Amino acid sequence: MNISYCSDKYQYTMGKSFYNKGLQDKKAIFNLFYRSAPDKNNWAVVSGTREALQMVSGLGSENEEFFEKFLPGEEYREYRKFLAQMKFTGNIYAMEEGEIAFPTQPVIIVEGPLIEAQVLETPLLTIMNHQMAIATKASRVSRSTSKPISEFGSRRAHGPWAATYGAKAAYIGGCLNTSNVLTATIFDLPVSGTMAHSFVTAFGCTIAGELKAFNTYISTHFGEPLILLVDTYDTLRCGVKNAIKAFRENDVDD
Repeated sequence: MNISYCSDKYQYTMGKSFYNKGLQDKKAIFNLFYRSAPDKNNWAVVSGTREALQMVSGLGSENEEFFEKFLPGEEYREYRKFLAQMKFTGNIYAMEEGEIAFPTQPVIIVEGPLIEAQVLETPLLTIMNHQMAIATKASRVSRSTSKPISEFGSRRAHGPWAATYGAKAAYIGGCLNTSNVLTATIFDLPVSGTMAHSFVTAFGCTIAGELKAFNTYISTHFGEPLILLVDTYDTLRCGVKNAIKAFRENDVDD
């Protein structure tokens, strides 16, 4: 998927007006910023500029037939030729990932010919709004405790792209690792995980089966950092007790 064209149609219909009036080379400056942060906070964590710059490089990589799908008709023919050849020739200035941005402060500045800069607006907002929201939330969560925070939100993310880059944003925001193996391999991040409830139930839906599941997991991952899922049935009545018993039976140090 070429995310350079993950845009709104109106970005391109406005561009036709500019093109027809000879304004396509008029210099434009767009500032990407936020007005206020949720919960009366006055700061946000920057994340997404890496993907934003990659996205810009994809302009000019689609042929005329691609544009004909959403800009059909003879009246768009010359404009479609222009779009098929249009690459970004301007300048982009961006804050670094992990930096703190404040309300109304430009996070990204796009400077270039009007149409080139205009069509980048939607994909830039898509990338930055998603990642900065997660990075900022992760930062606030990690600052609220002295305990390490792990990211494992892939199963509830809105698709693989969101899962992969959301995990990256969470790490930038302060999470110490992620459970997403694709994110870990792409960005060389620490990866970690626990177990699933299905692993416990695979050994029988009983208290004895839970203990057997814990014993099996410990014995097959001996020497590794281990976290057992103790809330499959009853956390206090059997889960914690079975976990302690399993660790003791396998001579695992506290």
